[in-house]
Amino acid sequence: MAENLDRLNTEWLVISALRENLSLISEGEQLSYNDTIRFAQENFKELFKSNKSFFGKKRTVSNEYEKYEQEAAARSRKERKEIRTEELIQERIDYIETLIKSPANRKEQLSKLKNERRKLKKLLEENEPKITRVTENQALMNDFSLRRPGLKYADSYAGKYNVYQTRSGKQFVLRFFHPGAPEGATGVDVVYEIYDKRERTIRIVAIQYKMWEKGNLYFSQSDNLESQLEKASKCFCGKGYCDAPKKGRSNYRLPYCTPFLRPTDKIYDTEHLLTSGWHIPLCQIDDKVEYSVSDGKILRLESIKEIALNTEEFEKLFQQEKIGSRRLSIDEIEQLYRDNKVLQNNEKIIIYSQRTI
Repeated sequence: MAENLDRLNTEWLVISALRENLSLISEGEQLSYNDTIRFAQENFKELFKSNKSFFGKKRTVSNEYEKYEQEAAARSRKERKEIRTEELIQERIDYIETLIKSPANRKEQLSKLKNERRKLKKLLEENEPKITRVTENQALMNDFSLRRPGLKYADSYAGKYNVYQTRSGKQFVLRFFHPGAPEGATGVDVVYEIYDKRERTIRIVAIQYKMWEKGNLYFSQSDNLESQLEKASKCFCGKGYCDAPKKGRSNYRLPYCTPFLRPTDKIYDTEHLLTSGWHIPLCQIDDKVEYSVSDGKILRLESIKEIALNTEEFEKLFQQEKIGSRRLSIDEIEQLYRDNKVLQNNEKIIIYSQRTI
């Protein structure tokens, strides 16, 4: 995993630097990441020719796309300037649009042309590079989506929470605190909840997202990180949510840690449902932090990977009741949420939906 992350970051640094330099050469016109990736593939083959490359993998293209590639190459040679495949496809889409929207054709069905337009748009979409760079807010919005691995979407409410069903039939709730009063009070961005209807209990984990660069999280570059961790520790650890149950303990599981810091990769593969990151319990952070005179506190991937969980592990283990808080009563969680501005005094969190359980 670390080797893959190192390679991905190396390739991304090359592409980012190329984009800046090429934009300077083109008199300030900002080159797209897609164009820069293509340039890198053609001119840095030693880096991108490996099968392990994230950006240099050979694409499988359709006959239709290959036709436009050949036309672009032929026209480039003839006109002695670069003509991109996507430009030709977009030109064709634009021309079809003018025909369809022409007042003279208003009464015509033009079903074949509309079908061609749809196929060409899909062709462009399928051949776009799948790697992009995200901010913390973009990462959170992406992960607060209707599609999540191992879960079936059921319901949502006003952008505050989404309701899903686990494979075992339990209700999973993703509650969104960022960037409002609940985050300010608890120090976390999101809370996962799994309800057991039969036992009338809830298990939770609370997560604070922070973006890091090349596996290094610099506290000095991360707004309010120290205060957020302090709030989260006081809110969850200090109130006993991480304590093991006195009875009815599972035969095997990891500790009952509830709040986690999630150092999150800025590079995102859009073919995955969730952004990539690592989850470290708050109580383990101080032992893993390094100090630098110039940079202050630093949390490094190499220091935490033996005790942290990556995205896939974290999601799976929480659903399997191997991580997260002990089973808590509904009253306990409602009080926690009222104390921290998640719920108003008269609000309840009982949201068992007929479509969910």
